[in-house]
Amino acid sequence: MTLNNQYLQQRGDELVLSANQARVFAAGLLTDGSLNNIGRQTLNLAEDLDATYVYGAALSADGSLLFEPGDHSIDVFDGRTGSFRARVSVPVELSPNFRALVPNNIDNRLVAITGGTGNGIAVIDLRSLPAPSPPDYPSVSATETSVRPTGLHALTPGGPQPPSGFPQAPTIKRRIGSILK
Repeated sequence: MTLNNQYLQQRGDELVLSANQARVFAAGLLTDGSLNNIGRQTLNLAEDLDATYVYGAALSADGSLLFEPGDHSIDVFDGRTGSFRARVSVPVELSPNFRALVPNNIDNRLVAITGGTGNGIAVIDLRSLPAPSPPDYPSVSATETSVRPTGLHALTPGGPQPPSGFPQAPTIKRRIGSILK
């Protein structure tokens, strides 16, 4: 199976695993460690106009950031959603012939292979980039799902009541209760 991402002008198979094995990047798709799709690499129109990528993407150690190398820049994407976060200009040409970025798997310092023929290296320090904020949606724990009432019996007058965090609907309870009597 060939994973070509023509949307972002990537050629060939691009597979990257984060150091903690929580994220996998596969040619434009971001997955968790079990290969469940969690996001897609996307660009706004303004960034897409001059984006020319080379082979050799890298993930941060915890998988929260994706670094996509360009000719003279590194685009930074959110490691969960794939949304574009920043473009960092580098003063050297990144090599199109070899894996352009190699992470150190500790922090956001990268070793870059430079030059058209790959005859140089550079250390790029991206530790000052902020980590993505946590997702806006709340996580659901096992205890919350086990006490959540389900079915029609949960709304009967003597049945179990919803947990305190759920909104109450007394008019609906009265109507259903009168229908069941």
